[in-house]
Amino acid sequence: MTPDTVQTTGPRPAIAGDMSAIVRHWARLAPEREALRCGERAWTWAQLAGRVDRLTRALAGLGVQAGQRIAVLDKNDPAHLEVALAAAQGGFVSTVINWRLAPEELRYVLDDCGAVVAIVGAEFASVVDKIRPELAGLRHVREPAGQRAGRQRAAAPAAAG
Repeated sequence: MTPDTVQTTGPRPAIAGDMSAIVRHWARLAPEREALRCGERAWTWAQLAGRVDRLTRALAGLGVQAGQRIAVLDKNDPAHLEVALAAAQGGFVSTVINWRLAPEELRYVLDDCGAVVAIVGAEFASVVDKIRPELAGLRHVREPAGQRAGRQRAAAPAAAG
């Protein structure tokens, strides 16, 4: 379902602001309409807006500030969209990383982009754990919501030397 299929009265209002404003707009206008579907999973506009709000608050709670980078390393998943929307809403920068990179390339990209938080799919957690000591600026690694909740890894100390 696209926003064009939702019946409204009168002219469409202009949606100003970041791209997360579109989600908030449709969550107010058609909260129970389907906004997103991935396989058997589906989210209404209200659910998507709620997930984005919670993720924005969680990232801010980790100390992420406007302009700082959030890296995403996973195969195609709705979490990519949620992170992009939360980043826009919080003024953060979402950096999607190619999951096909070799560990040394991944280390370089994570270090070079300056990510302070990485959202890492369970499939890639062990690779990130191995290179983590070389990533002094990466403060937090989390798995996307819905993937083995609770396997959050605290910041590893930077390698000495």
